[in-house]
Amino acid sequence: MPDCPSWQPGNRYTLKLEQQECAVLRPLNPLDHLKSVKVIDTPIRSITPSQFAHFKHLRWLHINNTMIQEIPEMVFEGSVGITDLCIEGNQLKYLPAKLLHNLTVLYYLSFRKNQLKYLAPYQFKGLHGLRQLNLGYNDLSVIHTEQFIGLVKLKYLNLEYNLISTLPVDIFRCLYALEELSLQYNLIYNVISHMFHDLQSLIILRLNNNNITQIEQFALNGLTQLENLDLHSNRISLLLNGVMHFLRNIKKANMSYNLLTNISKLSFGDTLPLQVLDLRNNCVSSIDADIFDTLVKLTFLNLGNNLLATFGIRYHETEHLIGVLHHVHCDTGKVIFIILFNLLLPIICG
Repeated sequence: MPDCPSWQPGNRYTLKLEQQECAVLRPLNPLDHLKSVKVIDTPIRSITPSQFAHFKHLRWLHINNTMIQEIPEMVFEGSVGITDLCIEGNQLKYLPAKLLHNLTVLYYLSFRKNQLKYLAPYQFKGLHGLRQLNLGYNDLSVIHTEQFIGLVKLKYLNLEYNLISTLPVDIFRCLYALEELSLQYNLIYNVISHMFHDLQSLIILRLNNNNITQIEQFALNGLTQLENLDLHSNRISLLLNGVMHFLRNIKKANMSYNLLTNISKLSFGDTLPLQVLDLRNNCVSSIDADIFDTLVKLTFLNLGNNLLATFGIRYHETEHLIGVLHHVHCDTGKVIFIILFNLLLPIICG
C-alpha cells in the first residue's frame, strides 16, 4: 500500500484521516494550533515514536480501527495536554508501562476492542483527573490490586467482555467518585466480601453473564447509593442472609436466569426501596410470605418460568400472593404489576 496522503485539515484546529487505503502514516510537522487529530478506519498498522511530538495544544486524539499492534512508550511525550484519548478497534496486546504517565489532564480514555492481555500494575498512575475509562472487549484475565490507584475522580469504568475470573478484594479502593461499573460478560465466579466497600457513589453495577455462584454476605457492603444491580445469567443458587441489607437506595434488581430456589425475607434484611425485582427463569419453589413487609415499594415482580406452580403456589393460590402485594404496597391510584406463570397481572389500588 502507498503512504497515506497529506493530512487534510477539517478546520484550523482539526486534522482527520478516514477510510484511506494506505499503510504508512507520514510524520506530522509541528502544528502548534492543532487541537484534534483523528485517524479512523485507515490501516496504518504502526505509529512512530515522534508521530505526535510537539503538539502542545492537542486535546483530542482518536486512532480507531487502524490495525496498529503496538504503541511506542514515549509517543505522547510532547502532547501533555491531551484530554480525550481513544484508541479502539486495533490489535494492541499490551501497553508500555509508562505510556500514559505524562497525560495528567486526561479526562476520557478508551482502549476498547483491542486484544489486550496484560496491564502494568501502575498503568494509569498520575491520571488524577480521569473521569471515564473503557477497557471493554479485550482479553484481560488478571487485574492487579494497584490497577486503579489514584483515579479518585473516575466516574465510569468498563471492563465488560474480558476473561476476568477473580478480582482482588482491594481492587476498587479509593474510587469514591465511581458511579457506573461494568463487569458483565467475564468469568467471575465469586463476589467476595468488602470488594465494593469504597464505592460510595456507585449507582449502576453490572455483573450479569458471568459464572457467579455465590455473593458473600458482605460483598455489597458500602454500596449505599446503588440504584441498579444486574446479576442476571449467572449460577447463583442462594442469597445469603442480609446480603442485600446494605443497598439502602436500591430501585431495580435483576436476578433472572440463575438457580435460585428460595426467596427469603432474611436476604433483604430491613425495609428496602426496591421497585423492580426480576426473578424469572430461576428454580424458585418457595417465597417467604412476609418478604413484602420488607419490599414495601415493590411495584413490579417477575416470577415467570419458575417452579412455583409445582411447589406450593398453584394457580388458585395466586390471589393470596397478589393480595399480599396489594395489601402491603398499594397507595390510592397506584398500579402494581406481577408476572406469574408468564401472565402479566395488574393490580389497581383503590
